[in-house]
Amino acid sequence: STDAALVKAYTGHLSWILRLSASSDGRRIASSSADKTIKIWDLGLSSGNGLVHTFDTGHVDMVWGVDFDCLDTQQHSRDEDGKVDAANGGGVRLASCGDDGMIHIYSTNES
Repeated sequence: STDAALVKAYTGHLSWILRLSASSDGRRIASSSADKTIKIWDLGLSSGNGLVHTFDTGHVDMVWGVDFDCLDTQQHSRDEDGKVDAANGGGVRLASCGDDGMIHIYSTNES
C-alpha cells in the first residue's frame, strides 16, 4: 500500500469545485466551481491561502470546466527563465465552459 499525506488544503470557493487544471509549469492550478467563479491558486506560496486571482466569469450558472494556458503559448513573449513577459502582452490564458452553454476565454497580465 502507498502512504499519502495531505500537504496543503486550499479554500475559497463558495460551492462545489467542478474541475481543476494545472499550468504547464506546474506552479499554479485553476479551479472552476458551481459558485460561477474561476480561481487561480499559486502552489508555491507558503503564507496565506495561495489564492492569486478570482475571475467573475460572467457565466450565469455553474462553471463546469476550465483549461489553463489553453491558447498557443508561442504568441507570448517569454524571458530567459521561460516566464511569460506580462509587459509584452503575455499573461495567463484560460478557457471555461458553463452550464449556460457558453465558452469564455480570459486573459490576465499575471506572469
